[in-house]
Amino acid sequence: MRLHFDSTDPFFAAKAVNTVAQSFININLERRFEASAYAKTFLEEKLLQTKAKLEDSERELVRFSRDLEIVNIDEKQNIYSQNLQEYNTYTLCVDALKAKNVDALTTDNTILAGYAAQPANKGQLKVVGQTFSTENYGVGLPKGDTALCQKVTDAINKWISSGEWQKAVEKNLGPSGFKPGAGNPPKPAACGASSGATG
Repeated sequence: MRLHFDSTDPFFAAKAVNTVAQSFININLERRFEASAYAKTFLEEKLLQTKAKLEDSERELVRFSRDLEIVNIDEKQNIYSQNLQEYNTYTLCVDALKAKNVDALTTDNTILAGYAAQPANKGQLKVVGQTFSTENYGVGLPKGDTALCQKVTDAINKWISSGEWQKAVEKNLGPSGFKPGAGNPPKPAACGASSGATG
């Protein structure tokens, strides 16, 4: 930004320009502080909501684990005190499970069934338990391209109605003994909807 002030008194001109510049800086700092304060408040609220959701999920996981006797958790323990391990890829998780470095792994049941169905994992892995959540699958398309969206939706519907979807499930997941649950075969969302097909 460039400021200019004409005056016969050079000291007054400098002071006027400096005062305007300082006022501009102060206003920008106030705006930034207000934006930061708003962001801080927003993030704190989101953090509290996320923490509440995590605690609910933790209670559900503990209940689920007890019901299926997957993990023996004392009344005074919570999921944080368990030894949880993260891996960068599903393959690393599966390798750790097969090597007995971890007791179980959790992710989308179709992914789990796919690993359990691989010949190298035959008899070593199985999908157990109940569904924690419904996962929507999506196909990335350019925003607003409803014609392409409709072509993809039609192709998916044809794949399902022709029986090819079922054949693919049986071929790729059948060896694991996995049977797709409720909501399958998936039903594609209408074009323009924000969520993908469920499955």
